[in-house]
Amino acid sequence: MHDSRPEKHELTDENENAENAMNSSKKARITHDITLTNDKLRARTTIIVPGMNVFLRLPSGMMKLVTLEKGKTVSIGKFGNFDANSIIGKPFGPTYEIRPDGTLEIMHQAVAEALDAFHVATYNFERCPEKIRNMRADSLSQCLSFSNVQAGGKYLVVDGIGGLLAGAVLERMGGSGSVYLVHDTDSPPALELMSQFNLTSAHTSGVLKTLHWATTESRWTLPSHMSEELSREYTSERERNRAKKKRTAIEDFLATRQQFFEGEFDAAIIACPYETYSVIHRITPYLSGSANVVVHSPHLQPLVETQARLRANHSFVNVSITEPWLRRYQVLPARTHPDMTTSASGGYILHAIRILE
Repeated sequence: MHDSRPEKHELTDENENAENAMNSSKKARITHDITLTNDKLRARTTIIVPGMNVFLRLPSGMMKLVTLEKGKTVSIGKFGNFDANSIIGKPFGPTYEIRPDGTLEIMHQAVAEALDAFHVATYNFERCPEKIRNMRADSLSQCLSFSNVQAGGKYLVVDGIGGLLAGAVLERMGGSGSVYLVHDTDSPPALELMSQFNLTSAHTSGVLKTLHWATTESRWTLPSHMSEELSREYTSERERNRAKKKRTAIEDFLATRQQFFEGEFDAAIIACPYETYSVIHRITPYLSGSANVVVHSPHLQPLVETQARLRANHSFVNVSITEPWLRRYQVLPARTHPDMTTSASGGYILHAIRILE
């Protein structure tokens, strides 16, 4: 991404039909009709249901990700196999022993744990910390806290860690508010880690919106095939029905872009390999007053350089860099002490507050 000075961002007049589509769309913060009650939110991390992804904590202390399907046999390597039906419908948390017939008895062999942001981050950090840019569970929680993520907010997310950051934000919002995910792929990003959160459609439908970086430029114009689709007249009802889905997708995209340019984002949360200051510089005009800007990086030096430039920028105050520190303790009678080994680093976090000049 080029570190170019941002222009005053306005929607261009791509064509008359596109303009009408945007004007007819709801603006700013879209209210979401699907409500997730406290009981529904708790159920996701309370009872194991068919088709759910769960973590099994093995006697070795490692975690294994499995999908529980009715009638299927789950293999956990040298620790044995068990029938998924034996654990479906049971609560998360108990420890089980595998019987010779493949059923489970509450004892001491494998334990199922709910997939929340903590467990998803911990599991992926233990497997391959480079894939998630050293985003340890405590680092992720600090990013969410610095950003003040809460239900009903409007957040801008730049996620280059497979959906771990976006999934954690969506989980905390509980299906209320909006998340604008900016990416650099030609098609919607894969977000392969999002499935591990077991998020329902109520968490994402109408909440998660995606935009390519190119479309955040004011000079970007609608591709010809989209313009032609919006202006095309269909003579038969059959043709109109076939084109309805495609036209609706274009109109939804234009509405999302309109809402991006309207700005008023409560926070921007960034975890990606792009040059940090250029990302912040691009999105600054769309942040509301007192909006939090949070950037996580596995390396200190890029954040130090960004900190110096932000301190010279009158649009930001309270620019700081922190290094999350995590150390586990063994807690036993008369034998409580820190673990002898720990992870080297959970990365570094830059935090700044946007002010209006």
